[in-house]
Amino acid sequence: MSINYEALGRYVATEEVIKALLHKQTQLAYQIEKLLAKTKNHYPNTKIIRVIETALVVELSSELNQVHADLMMAIDEVNSYADEAQKPKIDLIT
Repeated sequence: MSINYEALGRYVATEEVIKALLHKQTQLAYQIEKLLAKTKNHYPNTKIIRVIETALVVELSSELNQVHADLMMAIDEVNSYADEAQKPKIDLIT
């Protein structure tokens, strides 16, 4: 079986999209984690209470959800080119 160079090009281009989405996913997860970590502090009294930026957490979570959806579509796309491009498919784990 010969390599389909069009499929190979699309595979490589989509693989780059996946890398960018994974980077964005990591950034968003870190930002959310940083915001939520502030809420883990135990205060000895109620004289000082940290306000949780819930609107920002919701906004970042929505953005993370969109990045995840885009990532799943890109993985489906790259996997559709894998056989013709003679490249490995991407496996998902949970």
